[in-house]
Amino acid sequence: MSWLNPICVALDTSDLARAAALTAELRPHAGLIKIGMEFFYAHGPAGYERIADLGIPVFLDLKLHDIPNTVAAALRALMRLSPAPAIVNLHAAGGGAMMAAARDAIEGKTKLIAVTILTSLSGDDLEAIGFDPTHGTAEHAQALARLAKMAGLDGVVCSADDLAAIRSVAAPPFLTVVPGIRPHGAASADQKRISSPAAALAAGADILVIGRPITEAGDPAAAAAEILQSLHRPEARPAVQVKICGLSTSATLTAALDAGADYVGLVFYGPSPRNVSLERASALAGIARGRARIVALTVDAADEQILAIRESVAPDLYQLHGAETPEHVARVAALTGKPVIKALKVKDKTDITAARAYAAHAAIVLFDAKVPETLAGALPGGNGVAFDWALLDRRNGPAGYMLSGGLHPGNVAAAIRQTGARLVDVSSGVESAPGIKDVTLIRNFIETAKAAR
Repeated sequence: MSWLNPICVALDTSDLARAAALTAELRPHAGLIKIGMEFFYAHGPAGYERIADLGIPVFLDLKLHDIPNTVAAALRALMRLSPAPAIVNLHAAGGGAMMAAARDAIEGKTKLIAVTILTSLSGDDLEAIGFDPTHGTAEHAQALARLAKMAGLDGVVCSADDLAAIRSVAAPPFLTVVPGIRPHGAASADQKRISSPAAALAAGADILVIGRPITEAGDPAAAAAEILQSLHRPEARPAVQVKICGLSTSATLTAALDAGADYVGLVFYGPSPRNVSLERASALAGIARGRARIVALTVDAADEQILAIRESVAPDLYQLHGAETPEHVARVAALTGKPVIKALKVKDKTDITAARAYAAHAAIVLFDAKVPETLAGALPGGNGVAFDWALLDRRNGPAGYMLSGGLHPGNVAAAIRQTGARLVDVSSGVESAPGIKDVTLIRNFIETAKAAR
């Protein structure tokens, strides 16, 4: 997930001035703002743009549900909003054809997610509607999530209670957006299936939708800041996931898989010592498929190269490690139908905040070091250079990113403790020479990273 903060504040008001004031006040403490039916039906595109112009990504929560042509037409109209929403949604119950038509209509301009089971509905409510009572709520949510994934959507809205079931059929970067979030002591109001922020994040939530506990607090900014700080405690953090990049032999790939790598990266960049041919990559992908997510790394690649990789390798994700713009990222996502990791080079805080421009297009933002101009023979990645981890201080830094640059078995635990990163990436840090992976270093890196807190 590329948002710099997992908190999405639900405005849930028709008062335009109040919504704008809250957005401005909460901007330093929230990753997204959610605009729902109440606000959008009252103020339309002009009201939306008033909020979006304040500079925070918007989740436009309209829960579209109609025949495929109507939903597709509605989304084409919404895509004319400026700036485009970071996320829009519809009801998964509209069916696979409706979701597929919606996916095509957005043309990669936004994240499209599907509502599974509303958090205001209990098992008894579902039975009254007509759902099979022999199946639990989580099973119904899982089936709808599976349908959304098959239709090519980017994620779902679901209760924290259903996360385990959904994650069993839809691993990251498939997004899970979780409403019904209530800090300890907050009233549940009309929500029947609720969770604390820390518990939801630990269970695998990517984005936490929080409304009244923040917007109705005496000091909304302080309430949001307190929740954000609570998410950096060890018990709130899911296990670290590891990507081993630049694998080029079956022996080192197998070692990474056996050690528990979550992502394996194949490099398609001629000047790199880790470059692999399409033929070799296809063979390596055959070994990895089903055991880890396969990432194809390119650098400012033409569409023809991306399509050739798609046909020969069929990776699970594409990693763009050059100077690709947000629009280029969106085009690759649309061209391949797969999530995109965008690597960004970091020297100072402005490089971290620049990631917001990619929020609607990249599934994951990877922070790598900006290589000094004095470094001879530098490549776009894999240079063994680190940046200042204090820029990602766990108390104030972004969530939902991948940390890279200069990591190795000896420093990855410290990097995780300081930054709070839940995704880490390594290439040269597990090599005995440029492009030559070391099996022992791979095992040590994965073991150390997954044990870190």
